[in-house]
Amino acid sequence: MTGLAGFGLIRAWHDPQLAPIRASLLASAIFLVLAIGFGAMTRYSSGIHWGPRFLLPAFPMLIVAAILAVQHAGALPRVAFSLLAIAGIVSSASGVWLLREQTREAQRLAESILAAPAAVLLTTHPLLPQQLAPIWDRKPMLLVREAEAVPRLLRGLEQGGVQEFLAAVPPETSPSTFATGARCRLYARQRGVRIAYLDVDLLTCTIAPAR
Repeated sequence: MTGLAGFGLIRAWHDPQLAPIRASLLASAIFLVLAIGFGAMTRYSSGIHWGPRFLLPAFPMLIVAAILAVQHAGALPRVAFSLLAIAGIVSSASGVWLLREQTREAQRLAESILAAPAAVLLTTHPLLPQQLAPIWDRKPMLLVREAEAVPRLLRGLEQGGVQEFLAAVPPETSPSTFATGARCRLYARQRGVRIAYLDVDLLTCTIAPAR
């Protein structure tokens, strides 16, 4: 898309009839460069690149520029544009399938969490809370990013009257070493049928009395 759009921009700058849309095309090109640069230089805290949704404002004019590139072109650019359109349809269909499977896996995990007797969920998975909308108003979720924070969190839970909690941790995490100050055991394993995005082990943990 960006390659064809580049040829479209060249045509727009050489065709006087396309002068009215040059400013919009230029603005989209500048936005695209800035968005790609921003995405290449920044990351989420979990190490995942910013998603392509940040490019959406530039897409309409990119499509216009790509059409300009093939409007009066020969067979080869038209074939390239057709292949690009087919690839876009396949990619979008794959994204819809992935989202559906992810939603199913998240629902299955949410049901396991709700079935557990513990009233509080603690997790080290940075993206897990946003996937568990079914339990947002039913079980508090606490995100722990550093092992050093666990003992302080446990003392806070204990002061709030919580003696037992559920932990969602990476697969094969040892229950005996996960939380200093708590006794944990394996409750359930979540393994994706189609995707591994939400693979976690669920541990039930009891806070040990402070000495």
